[in-house]
Amino acid sequence: MRQPAEKYLEFSDTAVERIYSYTAGNPYFTKLICKSIVKIMVNRRDAHVTVSEVHEACTTELRNIDINSFVHFWEDGIVEKGAEREKIFLNRRKVLLAFGEVLRRTSTKATVAQVQLASKEYDLLGELVKGEMDEFVQRQVFEESSGFYSIKVKFFAEWLREFGVSQILSRLTGRIAGIERRAAEVAYVRGEEIFAFVKRVNRYKGRLVLPDHVRKWLEQFGSETNQRLMFKILCAVRYVTEFEIRSRLNDLHSMIAKEIGLPVRHGTGRVEHLAVSYLDGVGKSGYQYARLYSEENKIIIRNVVDPSKVSSVFLQTNVKAVLWVDDFIGTGLTVVSQFGEHRDHLAKLQKEYSLRYFVGVIAGLQESQVKAEEALSKLGLRVDVRICEPLSSRDQCCSRDATVFESEDERLRAQRIAEDFGRRIVSKHPLGFGDCGTCVIFERSCPNNNLPILWGNGNGWDPVFPR
Repeated sequence: MRQPAEKYLEFSDTAVERIYSYTAGNPYFTKLICKSIVKIMVNRRDAHVTVSEVHEACTTELRNIDINSFVHFWEDGIVEKGAEREKIFLNRRKVLLAFGEVLRRTSTKATVAQVQLASKEYDLLGELVKGEMDEFVQRQVFEESSGFYSIKVKFFAEWLREFGVSQILSRLTGRIAGIERRAAEVAYVRGEEIFAFVKRVNRYKGRLVLPDHVRKWLEQFGSETNQRLMFKILCAVRYVTEFEIRSRLNDLHSMIAKEIGLPVRHGTGRVEHLAVSYLDGVGKSGYQYARLYSEENKIIIRNVVDPSKVSSVFLQTNVKAVLWVDDFIGTGLTVVSQFGEHRDHLAKLQKEYSLRYFVGVIAGLQESQVKAEEALSKLGLRVDVRICEPLSSRDQCCSRDATVFESEDERLRAQRIAEDFGRRIVSKHPLGFGDCGTCVIFERSCPNNNLPILWGNGNGWDPVFPR
């Protein structure tokens, strides 16, 4: 594979391994995928092939390939003639249909019992299913290990799971094409849809968000209809990239500088009249955003301080204001609680030095801004809350004002699913802290106001965006 293209393309070792994992060395499918990779690389004018391009090529070919490219998997090796041949041919397709449905819940492997259960819808006897599965093993279409069966050529397995079930169903009649089965087929989340999502939300905390991870997350919800509703929530995620984070922090500084009469610096000089802190501990998100804010806006390093040491900056510099930085504000309760712990000290400093206090966040619910400012005022503190990207109830996935779902019934069903699974994951706030139910993901962090199904890991839950 490398040798014919060595003058034009460089395949990473992981890309080669991934291609082989898809094709098991099958020359036809290997050439098909490589041909698609070449088209992708030519269009991008790029020469280095990575796992990402392999994923994209496979997704493209799975979408475009015809069912006739796979029929040999179930047609070969039938020596019988006439009606008996047609019977075996039909049974094999039914077993593959059942196997494909199991794959949609288990990803790669299935037991005989699982396939037998799925085969009941197709009027197949248990022993017949076991016999056909063993025959697939004998012909090296399936592989078996410790009672678990898998399809040897992963490309075929992916096609069967993503498109094969519907394409095989379309050629059959009767009970297996019933209304409920068709509804489940329509609801099934296709691989190309997942690929489109991870192309948009491609990185989190320094790691790639991969299609396989999203698929495993979806499978935790059970039925295809449940998965479809939760995928709608996932697609509604507001993803804030590293570039956007830095841009918003620059916008925040422009706002603060204008309000306290500081020049917005673009040269090499350092800002000395603003102190920067954060609302939570050193290991939390606020600390990293405070550091990033200081880096982007050239805040003098000694003015970036721990919340408990804010007073130390006034011993050396002529500070006019203090800014507490964080990624998100949902209810405002955390802000009020953190300031409440140091109320007397902060009130004294504000009065003694005529200070302006600000809380600046990249994004947040607009209603929390007013609530937080009013609550802090009752504590005797004048604090201005500034939100770079204000959000409304339309941005709360399960809100009546949300535009995620097509109907009120669909919204309520999705809310019940998210809430039921949320209770299994976290002990309190199954729709996120303060029941905000938001879906805002930063490339560096995930606020706990978001739905716990996105970030929680309680009771063995596998989230897409672990905190």
